[in-house]
Amino acid sequence: MSRSSGRTLPIAVVLALALVTGCTGGATPKAAGPTTTGTAGAEGTGGDPAGGGGTNPPAPGSGTVTTGAAGKLALLLSKGSPRASATAATPVVTGTELGPDAIAAIEARLPSWVDDALLPTPFNWPTSSFVTPRAGVTTQAPFPTGPVGPPAAVAAGPLEVTRVQPDGDVAIAPFVTIGFNQPMVPVATEAQLAAAAVPATIAPALPGHWRWVGTQTLRFDADDPAVDRLPMATAFTVTVPAGTASATGGTLAATRTFTFRTPPPTVQTVRPDVSQPLTLEPVLVVSFDQRIDPAELVQHLVLKAGGEARALRLATAAELAADHTVSTDALVAGRWIAVRPVRPLPADASVTLAVATGAPSAEGPLRTTSDRSYDWRTYAPLRVERAG
Repeated sequence: MSRSSGRTLPIAVVLALALVTGCTGGATPKAAGPTTTGTAGAEGTGGDPAGGGGTNPPAPGSGTVTTGAAGKLALLLSKGSPRASATAATPVVTGTELGPDAIAAIEARLPSWVDDALLPTPFNWPTSSFVTPRAGVTTQAPFPTGPVGPPAAVAAGPLEVTRVQPDGDVAIAPFVTIGFNQPMVPVATEAQLAAAAVPATIAPALPGHWRWVGTQTLRFDADDPAVDRLPMATAFTVTVPAGTASATGGTLAATRTFTFRTPPPTVQTVRPDVSQPLTLEPVLVVSFDQRIDPAELVQHLVLKAGGEARALRLATAAELAADHTVSTDALVAGRWIAVRPVRPLPADASVTLAVATGAPSAEGPLRTTSDRSYDWRTYAPLRVERAG
């Protein structure tokens, strides 16, 4: 740009030209020294045309674009001048409200509404849709109800036991139930029926209570604060004696007896994991499905290392806490045992822990009837394989 006319170009033009110059690299780049191109505001503002570079600041209303020797573009802007005339205001159209005739004319141009009955496919409501109750709907019914008809006929004849539970060998016995074919007690509250005579016994005797569930079902629940079930490792016998009478006069012709049995201790988990090598003085933890007495059960654990029997003892709490390979946090209290060999085990040897036949339970007299064993291996001793 030149200062031939003495007028200042608008700043937008200066910026546009500056951007073009920066993108194209300029029409005639100079070998060295900055080049300043600007508009005339005062003498000496634009710099030396020969490339010397000016030092005076730009005059107000001018813009300066500077291109350095490295080809970098710099812009120096100054304050602009206001417009000569104000922008004209946008006119606002004042509308006229439509009357009923005009609205009717517009609606007449719309397609006619289609009734639901004329639709090609009616909506398929599901057959099981729940009908939402409506507020204010009143159902007319007498209360209390009028006289009822005669009671349902009750089976006549002798009393019979129709159903018992549990029966035989079971994994767990949460409760005992006996069902009869005739009502045994009148309809009443559970508290009123608590004083009624119970026509059944259970052996061995244990803390618990019988209660009527309805008029024809008798149920027994054990009173054990630790578990909500009958004891494990126990064989039970339930007896309903002959001559038991129902509320309608029927009697049991012969004594009805049934038995069921809960299992002896069953191993649930062993720790450490059998896939991991053992240390020479490991802590071994065995958990069961029922309560056990560690002091008694340790006598029925057999440990062998390299085929040789090794003595065991109960692990102390400190030893259990110090062994990072085992943990009892997730185990049920009273159902696990932690043991440790009396002497260190040999290295690189097979290790077998067996729960021998006859292992006792702390809940009942039944004992295990077979051995259950688990195998590990101690870690190998350190040896030099190669030296160089």
